[in-house]
Parts: sequence; C-alpha cells; structure tokens
Amino acid sequence: MKKLFLILLIAPVLGFGQNSSEEVPIFPGCENRKNKRKCFVKKLQEHIEANFRYPREAVVKKIEGRVYVQFVINTDGKISDIRVRGPHKSLEAEALRIIGKLYNENFTPGKQDGINVRVPFSIPITFRLPKR
Repeated sequence: MKKLFLILLIAPVLGFGQNSSEEVPIFPGCENRKNKRKCFVKKLQEHIEANFRYPREAVVKKIEGRVYVQFVINTDGKISDIRVRGPHKSLEAEALRIIGKLYNENFTPGKQDGINVRVPFSIPITFRLPKR
C-alpha cells in the first residue's frame, strides 16, 4: 500500500480581502507565524497526509478520482458542516474520516472588524493509484 498516491490541492475559500481588519482562521501551531494562511495550508496538508489511508475497496476495484470536501471553521474555532462529494462512497468516506479528525483541534477563528466569523473552506483531494 505504500505505493499509493494522494494528490492534495488545498484551496481555502475565504471571503477576506486585503482589509487589515480581517483575520484568517489560524491552525493550531501557526499562531506566531508571519504568513498564517500559508502555515494553515501546510498544516492541513500534513494532517491529511498523516491520516490518509486509501480505501481497500477502492484499491480492489481500481477506483480513483477527486473528492471535494467542504467544511466551516465556526466562531468558536471548531469545525462543522463537513460535506463531501466524489466519484465513490469509499473515497467520500475516507475524506470525511480524515477531515472529521479535525473536530478535536482548536482553531483560532477568523475575524472581521474584531468579531469572530464563520469561514468556509473547500479542499479537493485526488485519489490516484500508481500506474503499472
């Protein structure tokens, strides 16, 4: 199973512009980083890679594809509203399991004009088996 591939493209969907009164959510461990967005993406990618398991059913049936994951970081710094859409239920279940592990994390919530706000994120995760 070590030869299986996972391609990640993390694209946070932020409604934030360049206004200095807006602050992005902060992944735990990124609080003191200069570029908090870049750190967020890196930490999220590390989380996905560390928890990734290609579903056995998908390997056997040679199922590949992209699963679109959406979730929200709430005003209390917790994630919610995880939704997945992909080519097969086993790939969707794996993406949901991985992102679901973030329920235990305490993010610093995004802020707008000093008020905590909900921030949606969208992450496409591509499952690809190695070429033989």
